[in-house]
Amino acid sequence: MSPPMSASNALSYSVIAPLHNEEGNVAALHAAIHQAMQQLGGEYEIILVDDGSQDQTGVILEQLATEDPRLRALHLFRNYGQSAALSAGFAHARGEIVLTLDGDLQNDPADFPKLLAELHDPIRVVSGWRRRRQDGFLLRTLPSLVANWMIARATGIPARDTGCCLKAYRAEVVRGASLPKGMHRFLPAVLGVRAEEFVEVEVSHRSRQWGQSHYGLSRLFAVLRDLCGVPWVQRGAGESLDRPLTGALFVAAMLAGLGVGLMRSPAISDLLGGSIVAVGLLGAGYLVSVRSVVRQFARARKRGVFRLLPRDEATPVSADNDATVQEANYGRQAT
Repeated sequence: MSPPMSASNALSYSVIAPLHNEEGNVAALHAAIHQAMQQLGGEYEIILVDDGSQDQTGVILEQLATEDPRLRALHLFRNYGQSAALSAGFAHARGEIVLTLDGDLQNDPADFPKLLAELHDPIRVVSGWRRRRQDGFLLRTLPSLVANWMIARATGIPARDTGCCLKAYRAEVVRGASLPKGMHRFLPAVLGVRAEEFVEVEVSHRSRQWGQSHYGLSRLFAVLRDLCGVPWVQRGAGESLDRPLTGALFVAAMLAGLGVGLMRSPAISDLLGGSIVAVGLLGAGYLVSVRSVVRQFARARKRGVFRLLPRDEATPVSADNDATVQEANYGRQAT
């Protein structure tokens, strides 16, 4: 992990982008970030995180890093997902302001000035709003609209586009952040940001020119699964909540069982018994989701969420790699 920042090594900006199988985009992305940052002025670094790509992304990234002293190439041990890739970038960022964007060139680095113009007290996070998305409506835009509506109401953060990776953070917001899988969907709520510290600005969105999207309709179900527990994370709930949740889960399961028993009794209507069963099952499902999310964050804080490859091993990851070895190292962080 990066050493603590000091006056001697602090930069104005750190730009972070996760990459997974983006060999056709990485060089153009690198050039576009440079162009945008040179117009801003100030010292900056670019942190591109290869999230276990199986194409030539890692090789191209290393070639670029040998030519560009501002570029820091990080290679994850395997494909952990966007949350872990962002966490790796956060762990190594030295900038006073951290800028993030997707690695597929659909976000435009030229929009950075729009974000930075709003990053003043008391604002700690500025997020992009892809008002005119260049994605398929049924499989991408519609699920995103539904998910954003639910997330905004559950977290209290007035975001219309939480899935937009184009964001500007005060460094203290993300420093030490260790995000479990899928929790990038709930940024910045899970980082402890309050509604009055957040603002959203409209940004451009471009169609994907190379490669395939890594998201689909299943993302909506993942949001539904995790959203129950996110408000508890916002409140700072930790491992101390585990036993009460386990006890409540047992009670909910017993309630569902009681309902089944009542449905078999001739003196009790099926409607009453069925209602009790429904309440018990819904309560159990909610409690399972909350406990799972709380445990994920506790585990992430203890173990971390990524492991880095040494730079001399930064080659495309083979699909034949031993999955058992990979899982045994899950969550370990290395420099």
